Amino acid sequence: MMDNSSFNVKLEDISGMRLSKKAILTSKWALSMEVIEELIKDLSQYKEVGTKDFVTMRDEINNALKGYNDAKINLKNWIALQDKITGISIERKLLDATAEINKNYTIKSKVWQTETVETSYHNTLCSRCNTLCHERCGLQYTINTNANIFTGCACMDDVKCNVCSCDYTVHFHDKKKPVRVEKEITSVLAGMKEKYEVSTKNYEIKSKEESKCILESEDCNNKVKSAQQKITESVKRLLVVNPDYNILNEIEYDIKKNQHELDNEKDMKIRTEKNSIIKALTEIAHSISSLFK
Repeated sequence: MMDNSSFNVKLEDISGMRLSKKAILTSKWALSMEVIEELIKDLSQYKEVGTKDFVTMRDEINNALKGYNDAKINLKNWIALQDKITGISIERKLLDATAEINKNYTIKSKVWQTETVETSYHNTLCSRCNTLCHERCGLQYTINTNANIFTGCACMDDVKCNVCSCDYTVHFHDKKKPVRVEKEITSVLAGMKEKYEVSTKNYEIKSKEESKCILESEDCNNKVKSAQQKITESVKRLLVVNPDYNILNEIEYDIKKNQHELDNEKDMKIRTEKNSIIKALTEIAHSISSLFK
């Protein structure tokens, strides 16, 4: 590095200097001249570049770095979406398992029930307890209750029924009779039913959410590829204008910066994310480096 202190001394100050100080100043001046001479030699090795080429260089450098930053942004988005997809997948499995456990929320059982069936003949029945007291009654058919005729029915012991113990006055004739039939009934376990329906509904919601994230993830991946192509094309054009300019240095510096942040990061989730980004950026840098061979 050049020491510029000798350039700051005024001519009128030199005459009054002590010899020792003049000697130091002369030495610094000589060293500065040597550095300037070296700079001139280095600069003379570079070919001349026109103003238009400088504009092209600036534009292509900006394009390449913009592509690199776009790639970084979409890589971060892609990784975040992968984490989200993984989380949704776990949720879907849990919801599916809950639905499977609670899907049999109905229980079928058989019970005996009393039903009334039609008959081609009349019977004596009790209106109070719905009992068939005398099937195929031989008395004259009557539709009236509280009829004295029922005191003469075979089921009666004077005024009381031997079958149901009710008074004759509550008995009547009808061409029907009660029968016992076995029926299958379905009972619903409300708690299980609710869990099944909620799990099934949320499973569908999560499935749609997962599909959306997968599409967004694919879009991010395509954007990364597009950005990488943009970088490659800009670097190619940049090398045509100035083969000595190596934009890879800036990219490698950024990767080292990310690596330094990774080394000092304690959070495992953030470390995993940064590590994935660094790997992807390193691949981009590797593809660019092949252009300089």
